[in-house]
Amino acid sequence: MDHECFRYAPLAKRFQVLNLAEIISKFITLVFGPLLALTLVVMSFATSDRDYWQSVVDDWFFFAVFIGIPAGTWLVSWIMGKLFLGWFLKAGKGPLWELNRRNGMVTVWTYPPKFPFIPRGEPKVFKAPFVEFDAWVSTRGDRAGVLNRLHLFHRYSKCEAGVGAVGGATSMPEPCYALWDFVQNYMDVTQPLPDIPIWEAHRHLDPVTAEHDRQTNRPERYWRDMDDDTFKACEREMHNRVRALSTLGRPNIMAEKTVYASY
Repeated sequence: MDHECFRYAPLAKRFQVLNLAEIISKFITLVFGPLLALTLVVMSFATSDRDYWQSVVDDWFFFAVFIGIPAGTWLVSWIMGKLFLGWFLKAGKGPLWELNRRNGMVTVWTYPPKFPFIPRGEPKVFKAPFVEFDAWVSTRGDRAGVLNRLHLFHRYSKCEAGVGAVGGATSMPEPCYALWDFVQNYMDVTQPLPDIPIWEAHRHLDPVTAEHDRQTNRPERYWRDMDDDTFKACEREMHNRVRALSTLGRPNIMAEKTVYASY
């Protein structure tokens, strides 16, 4: 990811497994551990059995398995993440898609299924100008509530550039609108690069961005030299601006020229 190319590949499976194991084991330990302890204490007052705590001690194996396994998994996952984070944070299968600011093209890679002990075949590569892609926000409901996700589809085919993976599924649609604005701003070579920390080191390499920074006297290390309190204040301001987006109220220029059909 730099001033010319925004290429996406998912994290390696090993990191996804480690992260999922840590999240689940941490949840079980912190939720069911205290709940189990509270249940044992309440039952000790509700029973007249004088040997109640002795029976609890006799059943130590059950409690060791019930709490020990998730607690141990959480601890091991945390230690491995601290000591071997560089090894886990590797890109997985990919790349999946690329936005090229320099030539205005979008590239999508589609990979064939992977079978054990059989080499994966070559991916299919699809390229098209960015102006031929349209953004959609899908909304679905599940046990977690309503989830929104951004999709970027090629207008004349069924090819999708999964830019929604960058922001993930969100409870409100406004972050999806903000991500779409972000993508458009990145691909618009008449405008400076989006002003975010990850691209700060590349801003001077983009002529339009460099000229913008010169005219506005933007510090070269604006984000890198920012203190934590100021950074958090900028985050809050950004979230407020995202929530105030009025994307649906903007004129739909494409609707005047194109008739959309469901695939």
